[in-house]
Formats: sequence, C-alpha cells, structure tokens
Amino acid sequence: MKISAPFDTAEEVLLLIKAGADELYCGVYSDSWKEIGTYPNARYIPYGNLESFQQLREALMIAKKYNVPVYLCANEFLGQDASEFLLKDISQAIAIGIDGFIVADFNLIPSIKRLKKTSKIILSSLNPCFNSSALRFYKNLGVNRIVLPYNQLTLEELKDILKEAQKISMETEVFSTSGIMCKNVNGFCLYHKIGFKNLYKSKYKYGHSVAKEILRWLLKAFSHSLNKKIRKMIWTSNLYPHTSCREKFDAEVLEKFDGRYIKQNTPKEFLFNMYFQNSYCTVCLKWLLSKVGLTAVKIEGRGRSTEQKIKDIKTARKYTEEMEKGYINDDNFEQRGKHIIRIIHGFNCLDENCYHIVLSQNRLALKKLNEI
Repeated sequence: MKISAPFDTAEEVLLLIKAGADELYCGVYSDSWKEIGTYPNARYIPYGNLESFQQLREALMIAKKYNVPVYLCANEFLGQDASEFLLKDISQAIAIGIDGFIVADFNLIPSIKRLKKTSKIILSSLNPCFNSSALRFYKNLGVNRIVLPYNQLTLEELKDILKEAQKISMETEVFSTSGIMCKNVNGFCLYHKIGFKNLYKSKYKYGHSVAKEILRWLLKAFSHSLNKKIRKMIWTSNLYPHTSCREKFDAEVLEKFDGRYIKQNTPKEFLFNMYFQNSYCTVCLKWLLSKVGLTAVKIEGRGRSTEQKIKDIKTARKYTEEMEKGYINDDNFEQRGKHIIRIIHGFNCLDENCYHIVLSQNRLALKKLNEI
C-alpha cells in the first residue's frame, strides 16, 4: 500500500521521502495566478503551495533521484478562461517532468491526455465517486486512480467500490490520519467558497485588507523561508476567515405539515461547527480496506508544518509495515493503531476523531438537518 504525501517547498521533499513517502503531491500558486486573483487548486492559502515552476523543477529533480513520482494538484473548478490558463500550467508541468495530475473537473482530462498520453490522472475527492457505476464512468474517461470520499461512505459501500475497482484495474486511495475535518460532501459544498468570495462583505473585510497589504510587503522584505513562516501566522489568525460554515447563522426552520412546509415563528441559530468540524482519524481503516485492494493512502496537509507531515507519514508507514509483517489482525487492529499514534504523535486517540464513530455522528446530523 503506497503512502502519498504533500509538500510545500522543495526543501521538504527529501525529508518526506526519508520519512516513508512513496509518492508526493503539491500545488503551484505562481505570480500569474496572484494577478488574476484566483487559485488553480483547492488550497486557498499561499503557504500551502509552491510559488513557481522553478521550485517544482527543483522538487522533481530530488524526487526522481529516489524514483518517487510527483503529482500536481489541479483540483479546482474554474471558468473557461481560467481553465485555459490552468492548461498552460499543466503543459509547463509536463515539460519539466511531472508524473501526473490530481484533478476535480473531469473536463480537463482529455486535454491532459492530448498533451501527454501517459500522464497519470488521479480524480480528487472533490469530484466524489459514490458507486461502481461512477467508477466505470471515470475509468472510461481515462482516470487511473480515484480518491474515495470515505467520510461519506459506509465501510460496506467502500468495500463494494474497492472490489469493483479491482475488477476494472482502477487504483483507489483514501485519506490517512486525521486530516479531513469537514463532514459535508466536498464536491457539492460551496461554504468554503463563500468564505473567500464574500470577504469584502463580511466583518473581516478590514482585517483581510490589512493582512493582504502585510503579505504583499512581506514578499519584498524577507527571505523565502521566513516569508512562509510569517505569512502562515497571519493567514491562520483571526484576521482572515477560512470557511463560512464556521460562522453562526440565523436559519429559518421549516416544518412539514399536511404536505406543505410552514416556517416556525422563532428562527433558530445553528453553529455549523457543531455538526461539520471534527477531524477524522483513519489509521485503522487501512487494515479493513487492505483486504479488498486499496492502492494508496493520502496524507492530507498542504500548508501544515514539516514536522506534522513527517509524523503523519511515519504513522501510516508504521501501521502499514505492521500489517505486512502480520502483526495486525481483526482482533487488535484498533489497539495497534492507537498505540502507534500515541508513540509517534504523543497523544491518545479520541472517540470524536474515530472514523467509525464520527461517521455515525455525521449520519445522525444529516438526518436531523433533513428533518427540518
């Protein structure tokens, strides 16, 4: 089972490979994208991306020495003009030796294949695959691997999809460790976009303006490494909002009565954070899915510290090695996962972070919302 890990600087590449990464992935947020004011991939923070294709070239040179493939994130849904701009990035990445692309908009796939037929296509969970029919559809489009939206599927549904994937020789991947925080269906949810596109209409508009000016000044004033550290502090502070679903909303609550929906007299306030913002830990899920052909696990964390990425890789690697050596079985797979996390990360697993428990909470929350 392969371990795919993210990197934000060329300096991280060798460290992540030595920690146990079999594959690497990244995004590039170049000056050209800054000028047009949008992002080429679904990581809307500058410190979570490389800043130029020269940095990508340097990273590829290191990775190729160790025969580690590198994939470029192009997993954003863009308008026609921006998509054509993204294709220029893709063409440039192919020219310097990228191994493949992580995409969400499948309209990009034919264009990528025309540029380089052997480019590997990994379908992002932002274009979710929920069943075997979708799996075959994406296979026919030219997708080589699918990142499954495990936070929206039961274990039984995952296993059924993985069995079908084996039949049609489709690679599969799920996120590993505790990277996924949201229980919404990523591909269908617009809350994260609202948070960024309505900045100037929000209470954060002045803070954002200040942060933007500081960031622009930092680009000229400090070295690249120090620049990244300071920008990360600013962008993760309260100066800048990250997702609208973490805000409080006054919602009109409707009740179904005699075939009609009637608004309740008193609006209720919902804190979406209550329902949708728990991390998922899936370390132990690898054991349950290894029997039905899971190809890879993906470490989430573009923008996280190098130390955190290394710990997540080591956790996935240690668990995978114990599976391969026969130390893990149906009776102890959870205990071994908890032990590895405690040793490497220095904390105990929590029930609210467990994939199985959180998934149950998710379905209960969705049921409550659907009853409104």
